[in-house]
Amino acid sequence: MPEDQLTPQEKMKREEAVKSIYNYVVGELNKGADKVIVSQKLIESGMDPTESIKFVETVKQHMLETAEKEKITVSAYLPALIGGIIAALLGGLGWCWLAKITNKEYGYAALGIGFLCGSGVLIFTKAKKGISLQIVASISSLFGILAGKYFIFLFQIRDLFVRKFGQGTAKNMNLFSSKIFGIFIQNIFSSLNGFDALWVILAVLVSWGMLAPSVKKTIKN
Repeated sequence: MPEDQLTPQEKMKREEAVKSIYNYVVGELNKGADKVIVSQKLIESGMDPTESIKFVETVKQHMLETAEKEKITVSAYLPALIGGIIAALLGGLGWCWLAKITNKEYGYAALGIGFLCGSGVLIFTKAKKGISLQIVASISSLFGILAGKYFIFLFQIRDLFVRKFGQGTAKNMNLFSSKIFGIFIQNIFSSLNGFDALWVILAVLVSWGMLAPSVKKTIKN
């Protein structure tokens, strides 16, 4: 039946069926199956022989184009690192801002940092993916969480000294204060708890998953 004669429900069912077949073909080709065998299985399931061959060829071509697009070159690592660091700092600052206006440190904000770092790497590398970029994004997420913790710690220390001793006592407590940073490093690990570890792991998993390659292995001709 022509597309324009289908009801919305029928169109949805057809789209779901095509998506299901597409995912099946992608899975088989990723396993290394020959395209002729995959086409034959589609024919056995009721698809028209000519359409099945054409469909498999289209899917294969799309996978090859995706693999080429996601191919990583040495020149991609610097943009990936820059994108990851920028996203990490923005995420850390955003976390600090949230803590400042709510007077509470929300651990789940770490997930946002993981998402930002994954997005930063994707944007700066023009949507390239792969294990090496997953590592960059994950390390960026850890850096962003550490930066956010430091920004929050600095804000809390400055606020405490201002309230107790006046504005003048906090003038040397800036972002690059070696003394404040030293105190932060000494206390950061002792202040972490199980929930902190959970949010860190989830943030890394978010950024890791975003950079997972779409095509797992070379496709057979």
